[in-house]
Amino acid sequence: MTAAGLPRAPRLPFLSLAVLALFSAGLLALCFYPLEHPRVAENGFAVLVWVALVPLFLALRLVRRPVQGAWLGLLFGLVFFFLLHRYLLMYGMLPTFLVALLQAFPLFLFGWVAAYVLRRSSGLASALALAGTWVLQEALRGNLGTLSLTFGQLGYTQHGFLPLLQAASVAGVLGLSFLIVLVNAAVAGVLRRPERTGSAWAALGLALALLAVTGGAGGWRLRQPLPVGQSLWVGVVQPNVQLHAPITPEDAEVCREVYPLYTDLLMSGLSLSVAEGEGFARPELVVWPETALPAALNLQPEFMSAAVMTAAMNRVSLLLGALEQEEDRVYNTAWLLGPDGGLQGTYRKQDLVMFGEYVPFRDSLPLLKRYPIRDFDFSPGHGRPLLRLKDIPFGALICFEAIFPGPAREEVQKGARFLAVLNSDAWAGPSPEVYVHSWTAPLRAVETGRWVVRAASIGRSAIISPRGKIVDQVKPLRSGVGHGEIAALTGLTPYVRYGDTPLLVVSGLLVLIGLGLWWRL
Repeated sequence: MTAAGLPRAPRLPFLSLAVLALFSAGLLALCFYPLEHPRVAENGFAVLVWVALVPLFLALRLVRRPVQGAWLGLLFGLVFFFLLHRYLLMYGMLPTFLVALLQAFPLFLFGWVAAYVLRRSSGLASALALAGTWVLQEALRGNLGTLSLTFGQLGYTQHGFLPLLQAASVAGVLGLSFLIVLVNAAVAGVLRRPERTGSAWAALGLALALLAVTGGAGGWRLRQPLPVGQSLWVGVVQPNVQLHAPITPEDAEVCREVYPLYTDLLMSGLSLSVAEGEGFARPELVVWPETALPAALNLQPEFMSAAVMTAAMNRVSLLLGALEQEEDRVYNTAWLLGPDGGLQGTYRKQDLVMFGEYVPFRDSLPLLKRYPIRDFDFSPGHGRPLLRLKDIPFGALICFEAIFPGPAREEVQKGARFLAVLNSDAWAGPSPEVYVHSWTAPLRAVETGRWVVRAASIGRSAIISPRGKIVDQVKPLRSGVGHGEIAALTGLTPYVRYGDTPLLVVSGLLVLIGLGLWWRL
């Protein structure tokens, strides 16, 4: 008997349990693999996420000691994140393994706690505790300071399922993860032969009912009119320029020529992607991707001139990514030019990519010289200032910053009425990373209740409604422009007001109940 008086399940050799964990890792990695088929949704494998963790949970129930659960969690996480981040293999096996190991560590803790939970509780209590534990480890992975990363959070698999996606306006991406894990844990509970009890079936019934209610409420929300605000026409430019690493002078010249060309086509209405449909409205704002001009605009006048002339000749505000240098400091900056070509404001990227934009302990790690890492560090910006278009405040996010809900939430709290995301995944080339990265944008739109205008160098560039629907887009690894009408909105969603705190508190309480420690509170 277990500590909670539950019958013990028959034990299996650890190797057999490891196979179950590996099977789960493979299934979950498949959920993040994009499909390119005209009759299949891009994230067609994502439906597997509702059962992908079942083998892992069955294995955790059968461990002899909780420490074995920890090792199963680590093994599962290491394989899953290695498969998810396999695009990093272009930099070598060691960096890919280290990223996977770092991301897997919270799953080591998850496995340990989950094994205890499954020893002390069953049915509804264990299912809820497993969901709470999973949410806490996802939150930990996304809040490790400079080591933070959110790729692989389960909620992102639902970016294309709009009825469920609406829950993010209340509980964020972690709320979707909670629901997914609850269903997985309930299914695993029913499949555990020694505990096929009414409690297990009750847990499954509750999980499916919660899923149905969430989807139903989301469907109702989608049928409601979109919030009304001041109308703006915007455009995005995606030339699909493949750059070298590091960027060569020839690459910079190509960018200086091609971005103005695509902008001219967009503004004239000659591009096929905007000529279709009824009529054409000239954009008031055009967004170029991160480092669209890979040069320090304040020091290289030929590049600044290209941007100024593009804005002035087309009489359009232009938001573009480029570098900025002040003495020995280099910033990854979003530059806003007015319709006359004058500088209206800048936003400096604050959340930098470790090893991509800065290298910690650079002088102490000579091993890093073997890898294609830039020879200087970017400096972070401060304060997260808003930009203004026709007296309308809006927030800019640069690439990596948009994979976290915090920066977007902070900008909306400051008064941003829409969000612009400047992104560049050219370094990743034709890999699944380009798709997975773009899947974060619909979550930011729903969480904040704001239109999101995303410009990416090789994709996906898109205009996304506050409901997470892509209104217009240029698909990954293609060239073109996007165009659409957005609204400058006010009002705050529950998620913007309260963030993840309520869910994390509830998750912590559920874990304590699952561990049988609730009475100590």
